[in-house]
Amino acid sequence: MRHLSFVCFLSCFAIAGCNAAQIDAKVTPTQATAQPSKSLNIQINAQVEESPKPEANQIAEGRYWLGGTGQALEVQGEYFRYETEGGTQPWRSLSELQAVKTEVVFDGKLYWCLSTMQPKSEAATCSKEGWVTQESSSIPVESSGEPSRKINLNLGIYNVGSTYIQIAAKGDRQCLHIFSMRGWRVGSITPDDQREGVYRVQGWDNIRLSQPDPETLLIDAVAYQANHQFSQEIDENLQQCLDSEAPFERTGQGRT
Repeated sequence: MRHLSFVCFLSCFAIAGCNAAQIDAKVTPTQATAQPSKSLNIQINAQVEESPKPEANQIAEGRYWLGGTGQALEVQGEYFRYETEGGTQPWRSLSELQAVKTEVVFDGKLYWCLSTMQPKSEAATCSKEGWVTQESSSIPVESSGEPSRKINLNLGIYNVGSTYIQIAAKGDRQCLHIFSMRGWRVGSITPDDQREGVYRVQGWDNIRLSQPDPETLLIDAVAYQANHQFSQEIDENLQQCLDSEAPFERTGQGRT
């Protein structure tokens, strides 16, 4: 009987010892991982430092306008879409747009300005420099001087959508040819009598031209952007305007 009790005692001691060993075995790994080695710390820190930070989207959400037209460009998150006279177009990836400034984006053809930044007091149009008003795009004439009679418009093709404008020259004479599928008009260009850098087109009594930058032709509140891919061939009507020395105006239906 004593022998059996002693055996039980040894068994209990052995069990207690095993449990203690199991507890130590469980505690030891935890204690080991609580204090990582220096090499592990260096590796973790190196991974954190090398991880690139995500770049913030430079294109602000909202509606963008050209100015002077009913067209709009809407940006939401990582997508944008056009709103035209024909309706709203499908969403497209924001990667197709280029951020020129905080409030200006370029879609490969036109510059669009954030609508909330448009001047409220006067007509304005969007350019790569931002919103441009008719006043800011011209140079005021001093009361003691007279506007220059020289025309300083860049020659070439400009367009907004399917409406195109061509500026051509022969010597000091410049003429404008505007055309679309609905019709065309050709007119001689003369400097405005009141403001430097502003021009008139024969037959357009209330229309003024100016050029805020080399790539933009401003006609009142509409900005036409330079189109370097379109043919710059001079048609018969435009050539007759250039050859004439008198005020010239001619209109027609359909595209020339």
